Amino acid sequence: MTAPGESDETASDGDAAPEAPRAPQPEVIGHAQRPVARADSLSGLTAPPALPMALAVAWLLLLASIFGRALAPALPGARAGFERWITWGDRLGAVLSQAALLVGTVTVVVLLLTTLRQNGLGILYRLLMAIFGAGTLTVVMTAHRQRIRADSVLVVALVTSLMALWSGLPTTRSPRSRGAALVLVAAGSSALAHTVARALALYASENALVSLFGVARWVATLGLLFDVAALVLCVLWLWIPRPRSGAIVLGVATLLAVLLVGAAASGSAPDASLFSVLADRALTELTQHPAPLVPQMVRAGLEVMAFVLAGGVLLQPTERRLSAVVIALALLARGSTDIPLCALSLLLAALLAPLASVPHGDVQSELRLNSGEGNARLNA
Repeated sequence: MTAPGESDETASDGDAAPEAPRAPQPEVIGHAQRPVARADSLSGLTAPPALPMALAVAWLLLLASIFGRALAPALPGARAGFERWITWGDRLGAVLSQAALLVGTVTVVVLLLTTLRQNGLGILYRLLMAIFGAGTLTVVMTAHRQRIRADSVLVVALVTSLMALWSGLPTTRSPRSRGAALVLVAAGSSALAHTVARALALYASENALVSLFGVARWVATLGLLFDVAALVLCVLWLWIPRPRSGAIVLGVATLLAVLLVGAAASGSAPDASLFSVLADRALTELTQHPAPLVPQMVRAGLEVMAFVLAGGVLLQPTERRLSAVVIALALLARGSTDIPLCALSLLLAALLAPLASVPHGDVQSELRLNSGEGNARLNA
């Protein structure tokens, strides 16, 4: 028998151990989890999914390039009685271009903010990309609304090509983004070469320097070689993991290129069909100036293959979509960064590529289509 005091202490000790409702742990845990749930919802609002936005921009740019840059300028004068088609072609091209500019502007802003938040990227890189990206976006929006000076357009083309090279070269060290980075480097090199060629050609035309114009054509030929390199790297990116998918995309691109170039070859004949006339005019609108030292058919075929490859890349599975968007945007820009939408395309590719190489889950979560899982991981 123990004393009453000892008995009370033992009973109190024994009662303290099984006390279930004494410390309401589920409520404490619940209170601790409520801010996390609110943070998830806030992060879903403040960190929009940039990858679907960039994917939408890529599709809009592809359609705007086909209808706005190629078909709409080819319709006037093709045949009598085409006034209604000409009007609808101009409207469709304008709507697609405006939509691409609007969604692209929002996407660039989101990517600039995302880049500034990434500690895995250098502070100098983040600051300079933010400054040059914002400046380029301002000029692109102005150039899309009204005509600006040719030297300003060339400066924007030069800046975007250098940004593509600066972001693409370090990104090649990451295995997860090496293929997209190589295509971006090739596209940036092409844009740089074509920009220099246009600047030389413009100066030669203003001062009647025939020899300098010949140098400009040689530089444009170098840019065309970088175009070929970008297309080859894109085909390899498609072929290596999935040879069947790569073969299908390459076959469709080659078939369409041969068909359109063959039809365009007879487009200037007096008895040419409407399809041949439209193909000739559309492919002529897509080729760059000054003309490289290669036949027009080769240049036109490369343009057709670039469009088809960009569309095939965008249809790749979800796990490769980030690199696919970078490749498609780079292919659509290449040597045409003096066009505002193409400069915007290369700027988007330059901002996306380094984020694909950062080995942190927070970047991938912000760029994922379903951002709920990624936002929870971000706030963990």
